[in-house]
Amino acid sequence: MLKRLYDWALRLASSRHAGVALFLVAFGESFILPVPPDAVLAPMVLARPDRAWRNTALCVLGSVLGGVVGYYIGFALEPVAHWILIHSGHAAAEGEIHAAFAKYGVIVILAAVAPLIPFPVITLSSGLAHFSFWPFIVVAAAARTVRFAAVTAIVRRVGPAVLMMMERRLALVAGCVVVLGLVVLVATRLHHR
Repeated sequence: MLKRLYDWALRLASSRHAGVALFLVAFGESFILPVPPDAVLAPMVLARPDRAWRNTALCVLGSVLGGVVGYYIGFALEPVAHWILIHSGHAAAEGEIHAAFAKYGVIVILAAVAPLIPFPVITLSSGLAHFSFWPFIVVAAAARTVRFAAVTAIVRRVGPAVLMMMERRLALVAGCVVVLGLVVLVATRLHHR
């Protein structure tokens, strides 16, 4: 599956609909899609370096607007938000995120910089927790801008070497990301006990 997703992202990166597709992936990933926009953004930066920052801006805009939808679903459509969290395998995270909002507030939203907590969990939980809307938007926009700008800067700096490394070690890279996420999740649970 990873290889198919990777190949699809490479094909998409060179199509004339790349910008629209990137926007839609970033938008959908903010509240329901399991495809991280980074997986589409990175090949697009490699395929069209002249549009790298334009595509980064599209990615941020789509992500933040999708975040608004996720927030709204959590805020006004609680059963739908619960259903999404359950069916995406993040039902257990909801209680932890609520507790984290009560204790840390806006810092939870800053977690959107790193892929450790899925952004849909943050957006839906922000709405479910009735977190203040404008601080949510400002911090989410800042966090997503930092994340996608970092992806763009790294890919531009390293260039095609990233592509070759990803092709050779796709399963290893994905495995490391999953293991890192699990370690953070376990550490967080142990810390809250």
